[in-house]
Amino acid sequence: MVTSGLTLAFAFCMMILFPIDILNSMGIGAALAVLLTIAVNLSLTPALLLHYPEFFKDAESLNAGPWYHALAFWRTSAVGSAELDGTSGSPPFIPEVDPCC
Repeated sequence: MVTSGLTLAFAFCMMILFPIDILNSMGIGAALAVLLTIAVNLSLTPALLLHYPEFFKDAESLNAGPWYHALAFWRTSAVGSAELDGTSGSPPFIPEVDPCC
């Protein structure tokens, strides 16, 4: 993410070399916006994840939809030779999600 953002910021900064004033302004503004986005993604997002872990850990209350079932199956299933052979003891737990909302 950082590499692609810095590449975009560099490309937008190169717009300063064009002799047209509107391209200069757009290049500077876009480069600053990309750099600010990188700074927020590297600082604010991890800070929120660490400061509010209760909010981000309860996916059932978000009613995430059909992908939640697939992810719950993947998270709770143990990848091993017993499960690959079909000889695992019990099926993995898939929590019920209310499909109405």
